[in-house]
This record gives sequence, structure tokens and C-alpha cells, in this order.
Amino acid sequence: MDNNISRLELLPNETFIEIFQYFDIKQLFHIFDNLNSRFNGLIRSVNNLIFKVYDNNYIPTDNFIPYIDNLSIYCQVYVNFKYFTNIRHLNLIQLTGYSLEQFDRKILPYLEDLSVKNINSNSSDILYTKIFSNTFSGLKSSYISQNSEIQINIKFEYLPVLYKLQIGIINLHIYETILSVCPNLNLFKFRLKPSISNADIKPHFNLKRMIIKPEDYIQSKNDHAINHCLSFVPNLERLKIHQDFFQLNVPYYLKSDWYGPSIDRYLPLLRRFSFDLQVWYLTGMDPQIINTVEEMQKKFRNIHKDRYQSQFCFNLKY
Repeated sequence: MDNNISRLELLPNETFIEIFQYFDIKQLFHIFDNLNSRFNGLIRSVNNLIFKVYDNNYIPTDNFIPYIDNLSIYCQVYVNFKYFTNIRHLNLIQLTGYSLEQFDRKILPYLEDLSVKNINSNSSDILYTKIFSNTFSGLKSSYISQNSEIQINIKFEYLPVLYKLQIGIINLHIYETILSVCPNLNLFKFRLKPSISNADIKPHFNLKRMIIKPEDYIQSKNDHAINHCLSFVPNLERLKIHQDFFQLNVPYYLKSDWYGPSIDRYLPLLRRFSFDLQVWYLTGMDPQIINTVEEMQKKFRNIHKDRYQSQFCFNLKY
């Protein structure tokens, strides 16, 4: 056994660090901790050590807790984050009030990536306030439940580090404000509620990818709001629009320009455009809807062909 350990120790540190990536942190410390001072140092120097919590009764007493930098919680356990002193990536399936109280730069000083899948309306106001008031000065990526909504009274501060932002429902004013305070934003995904805006903001030159899900069932309002959004992002390279309908206005879509003129005018660097049209099938729905899909696709292709990659997806949900 000692001879095997001696042979193992001949491997360079780089090889061990690569091997360690295949273990979760609990396995890693169980196998290699306290073998010798070299392994003790190596396992504590590995980046992106992942730990996942599924048990509502979990108590953070393990000796590896201070070395976790990627924590995912898949239950509603009351976790005291003060024990997790190295967290950089935090993934929460459900944001509890106890967790939200601990969202502070003193408790989570190194947080770079935050993901919250489910959140209630009261908590979303508090969470968005913390994010946009720069509570986490090192935050680079944030994914917040698509069912949440940002209120207009949220305080916004300058966020030069934020690179990826996926959030819930916003209006045009909030959209413009986010572009203004996040100069290095590269990816922006949001649900758009049409509204009136006469703001005159500077173009955002760093945004490359945008995913929009319009919220109004009057398509002309959605088109106006989306065109307004596109006018501020001249260097956009990828655009995706996802539209849900319970009742599809077929004549409107058959006459639609599919944002072709707006792309020509505002997005000279666009490389890919995707449009997802999802219609929920209801009893009594006109079967002609299905028959007109091919005509819609043909017009879409004609408008966008030979200019950039384009894709039209129609999905009928039952």
C-alpha cells in the first residue's frame, strides 16, 4: 500500500488537480484529506469545488465547508452562509426569507454568480434591490426567476462587473436603466412588458446576446417595444424572441415584417436571429392556424435569408 502511495506521489501537481475535477468536494476530502501535507494543500487549492444540498435537515459541520466555492441548494434547508466563507457561485432552487436576510457583502463577499429559480413577489423586490444597489460588487452573472418582476422604484447603482443577466418582467424604462448602469453586459434575457418611454440614452456597445419574451397579447404593442429595445444595441450578434399565444392573430403574422427592417436599421453585426412562436391549442381553435404556419415560415425565410443565420420555430402546445 505504501509503495502504491509513493508511486502515486510521483505524479505532478497539475495531474492531480485535473483528476480532482472528477470528484465532488465530499468525496475529494474523504479520499485525500490528511494523507500528507502535499495532498492537504492540493485539495484546498482546487477551484470550483462543488457541493449540493438536498436534505432539509442538513447541518454544515463538514471540515470542507470553508473551501466550497460552488454551492447548490435543492431544498428549503435553513443554511447559515457564514460557515461558507468562500462562496463564488450560489444556486438556490427556492429563495427563503432566511437566505435573503443573509444576502450581504460581509457574509458573501466573493459572490460572482447567483441563480434563484423560484421566488415570491415580496422577496423579489428585496433581492433585486440588493443586486442593483451593488451589494455584491463582484457579481458577474445573475439568473433570477422569470416569474419575478422588477418594480420601477428599485434603486440602481453602477454595475461595471455584471456580464450576464437573466431576469423576470421589466418595462422599457427598466430596460433602458439596466443598459445605462451595466456597461459591460454581454448577455441579457428578460420578459418585456410594453410601456411608454421617451428616454434618450447612449447606445450600449458591449451587449452581444439578447433573449426577449414579450408579455402583451397585442402583437403590435410587442413589436413597438422590441423595436425600441433593438435601437440601443448596435453590436448585438445574437437575438432570440420567444412569443406565447393562446389565440394567434393569423392575419397580423401573415403581414408581419418579422423585424427585418429593424434589424437592417439597428443591428448591422447580427449573426443569428431566432423566433420561437408557441401557440396553446384550445378547444374550438381554427384549424387554419396550422395550415398557415408554412406560409409564415416561407415569408420569414425570404425576409432574413442570406443575411445571417435565421430560424423560425412553431410549437403547438396541447
